[in-house]
Amino acid sequence: MHKEDAGPPPPPLSPQVPEWVEGDGSLDGAEASIGRFCLGLELSRPFASGLEPFARFHGRYDSGDGPTGAAGELVLGLRYGDERLDLELRGNRLTSAADLEQWGANARLDYGPATDGTGLNLALTSQWGAAENGDSFLDGHTMKLPVPVLVSAQGGSIPAEISGEIGYSLSMGQQRGILTPNLGYDHSDNGSSRSRVGLAYALSSALDRDIELRLDLARSE
Repeated sequence: MHKEDAGPPPPPLSPQVPEWVEGDGSLDGAEASIGRFCLGLELSRPFASGLEPFARFHGRYDSGDGPTGAAGELVLGLRYGDERLDLELRGNRLTSAADLEQWGANARLDYGPATDGTGLNLALTSQWGAAENGDSFLDGHTMKLPVPVLVSAQGGSIPAEISGEIGYSLSMGQQRGILTPNLGYDHSDNGSSRSRVGLAYALSSALDRDIELRLDLARSE
């Protein structure tokens, strides 16, 4: 058998020394200035009947060397509340200097249990178009609007969502808390839906220590 000579081993690798390249100084002394003005305002007027009309305004103006422009969001709505029922209707519209706008409407109904924590629970929420941006619009780094909910002046498809939950709270006796079996359903106009069944447990003590536990089983389609 003939054995070939593998030859001498390769030389060890030398460590790489970083190279520094001196710039031409074209950015020396360069400065950037960015300005932002934000305004958030809410007005409301409660009445003895339980009705409360309200208005919110979020405004923002960016200037300087970064993205610039102005945008504002107006929200108008009406609330109603009593011992067990809370109802709210509102509409919102946001416009920007980039000739883009988004708008939406929301309706919410909450029917709570009796003062002792027992009884029927019902919650219904529906959303058409874009949701209110609020503080997230004021605090964001830029005023870029979410593309899926942009609506041009010519209109277009309006996304819609609906969500509901119903339950019944049962007393477990003194110091044993409240047990609430519930059913829920969510649906959006893109064809997706989710059904859920759950069980909630709540316990309040005289020491102002509350315990809340909830278990849900959900199915999405």
